[in-house]
Amino acid sequence: MISAEISDHDIMRLRDTIERGAKELGVSAADLVRQASIFAIQSAARETGPGNAASPSKLAVKYKYREIVKGTPGPLNWFRYRRLRDGRDIVFQTGNDISLGTQQKRGLKKLTRSVKVWSKKQQQFVLRIYSGTATGKYDKESRIGRIPHYGAAKAGWLKALGRLPGSKPLKSEGDQWVPNPRISVTKQESTYQMVVENVVRYVDKISPQAAAVAMQKTANRMERIVQKRIDAQSRRMNL
Repeated sequence: MISAEISDHDIMRLRDTIERGAKELGVSAADLVRQASIFAIQSAARETGPGNAASPSKLAVKYKYREIVKGTPGPLNWFRYRRLRDGRDIVFQTGNDISLGTQQKRGLKKLTRSVKVWSKKQQQFVLRIYSGTATGKYDKESRIGRIPHYGAAKAGWLKALGRLPGSKPLKSEGDQWVPNPRISVTKQESTYQMVVENVVRYVDKISPQAAAVAMQKTANRMERIVQKRIDAQSRRMNL
């Protein structure tokens, strides 16, 4: 569940705008709330890291694949090698620099590169020996080269678009299954309320203010839209 300090001022502005639109335009408050929810979800997804792409599919390559860098982890002045044995990739290290002729004879390949991998335990990037064959900055083919579950936090918001009342279900964004967001609707005689909750657990760590920024932008956007429609209606009536 995401928790954020959303401005009471922005909440009041949005509520007042919806009430004004419903009263002066004769539009259903439920329709205005639904439109505001769509704006808020889209803004929250854009504000949720990494990057500011609108959706996981539009993320930059650096957010989808791990960077390959020169150097290997482990003791200094040690050498790392790969050996294929029974179809398996065996990686080992030694203090001796094996000669090129011996490498070829034994089917060894010297490893001089690593990939940057995020360590949950250490809460930082660490190097892991890279034994793949990619020659560029990223390995887009092997499992070690891909960042797992990229864009899940964004997708947690976007998936809600297909779960709003009256919406058609959308395909999950990103490269993984994303838990369904929670959406609750409260209907009373004078109140129509919709709450959208992103349940991707780490979203509050990487983008704690995504919901707050989304609320501010939504309040601004709805104010402009409602005012524009009221002005247009007024001009028509004065013709």
